[in-house]
Amino acid sequence: MADRTSGPVVAAIEDLDHLPGMLRAAARLAAGTPIKLLIVAESEEQAVWMEDQARLMIAGQGDVKVASTATARGEPAVIAEALRRMHGGFVVALFGGLVVPRAGTLRALAGALEGPLFIVRP
Repeated sequence: MADRTSGPVVAAIEDLDHLPGMLRAAARLAAGTPIKLLIVAESEEQAVWMEDQARLMIAGQGDVKVASTATARGEPAVIAEALRRMHGGFVVALFGGLVVPRAGTLRALAGALEGPLFIVRP
């Protein structure tokens, strides 16, 4: 279904240590479009903490905003649906995490995305 190429670049952030590198990749892909962050976590508590920290890290970057959070709860389809609702022109995700796991199927993610997926290796 990857037929969308317009819209914001969505970076799925699962590990704050990778936020600066993922923002650099997203900025290169964005070419003037906004960058939205989807905070992905295992629990609600972790999601709230990560969102607060991400907001501090991106302070002053007007073209970047935390748009949403997704709590995996062991279901990849939950994250895929959150990404679909963000209507990204491009999605940037970390390989080996909750969004793009090392093993298993990407069926839910591939079916939900309307635009291309850029996978970043840790």
